[in-house]
Amino acid sequence: MKKAKLGTGTRFKKLTAKLKKQGVKNPKALAAAIGRKKYGKKKFQAMAAKGKRKWLKKLNKKYAKCFAIYLILHLVFVNIIVNVKRKANNG
Repeated sequence: MKKAKLGTGTRFKKLTAKLKKQGVKNPKALAAAIGRKKYGKKKFQAMAAKGKRKWLKKLNKKYAKCFAIYLILHLVFVNIIVNVKRKANNG
């Protein structure tokens, strides 16, 4: 069976699932320790940073529209509240 490409996170997820089945309390921490020992601190940290950037990029695409809608609604409601307070103070 061919292994997944290094740096994609697939191997890490697979190892984490395997450790969880074995009853390890913190499988992600153990998988990280194993990865650091196998690939060295520098290479493992580079792979982790790459995975985090990829995850953030995916997250930003997924929630960009929701965040834009949130900002618009927030600005509208703030504007309404400010206008209500102005009317209350003047009248």
